[in-house]
Amino acid sequence: MKVDSVPLTSVRDTAMPQIQTDIDCGGGFSCKDTETCCRMSESSWGCCPLPKAVCCSDMLHCCPAGYTCDESGSCTPALGFDWEVFFSRKKRARAV
Repeated sequence: MKVDSVPLTSVRDTAMPQIQTDIDCGGGFSCKDTETCCRMSESSWGCCPLPKAVCCSDMLHCCPAGYTCDESGSCTPALGFDWEVFFSRKKRARAV
């Protein structure tokens, strides 16, 4: 089975002053509201240029929402199961 992958995206350092910042990452760091805060070390943050992104454990890259970071340096689609199907509060109509 072939899985489509996309390249990793680099997290940029927030040390550069930003004109428009909307998201407080913590510790005095912030990112634009169209970005995602990702840890670059225990004491600093970086901004992934993707909204609701997944931050990779290498603290240097990020993947788009719905993807995971893999060891080969790519982003692969997250293969998760949607438990909401079973735990939804919505009732389905049944034929009588």
